[in-house]
Amino acid sequence: MADFSRFRDQPTPAPRTLLEVFSEVPTEGVLLGDVLAVDQSLAKSGWALFSSDTSSGLHCISLEETGTLRKPADLALEGFAASFARAIVLYDEFVELIKEYDPRYVVHALPPVGRMAHSHESSLVAATTLQIAATQCDVTVLTLGEQKAKKRWTGNGNAKKPEVRKAVQVALPELTEFRLAEAPKLKFNEDIYDAIAIGVTAIEGVHK
Repeated sequence: MADFSRFRDQPTPAPRTLLEVFSEVPTEGVLLGDVLAVDQSLAKSGWALFSSDTSSGLHCISLEETGTLRKPADLALEGFAASFARAIVLYDEFVELIKEYDPRYVVHALPPVGRMAHSHESSLVAATTLQIAATQCDVTVLTLGEQKAKKRWTGNGNAKKPEVRKAVQVALPELTEFRLAEAPKLKFNEDIYDAIAIGVTAIEGVHK
């Protein structure tokens, strides 16, 4: 189970964004600047925008915005032609998203390879599309092994989406409290929770 108690041991100013957590400044590996984390697929790509800085003398990770890029409801992802058509539109959506927020880094889950890759074409095609979009926008792209993010949050590298969502909610109750108090209409689906897990894990330095 992810342990965020160390963040709460630090004196913190009142949150200005969706979520702020603080810790001692890491010695190496941490990502600084704006980080766009994406849990990619052709059907739904959840994303989370973070800001990471050490200007206060502590390492502050703030969650700025979240969202989901969805395929049109009437588009059935059956066959290569439909997948390629969706990938072309998704490329434009990724470019628009990157240009709007101008992150220093884009980080996404590394799609499976090898014998199991055939069952994850959607993730692979979407990841390739995101890589091209970020490169065209001159933004550094980092990948994170999906099992690393899952293990960091749940202790199980093979955890399912509901388990990751629950682990993030338990570790970061402030996020749920903010939604209930300040933004009751804000919807966080499991793809967004995956993106949050990917983003925090990458910012902490576990990006390979």
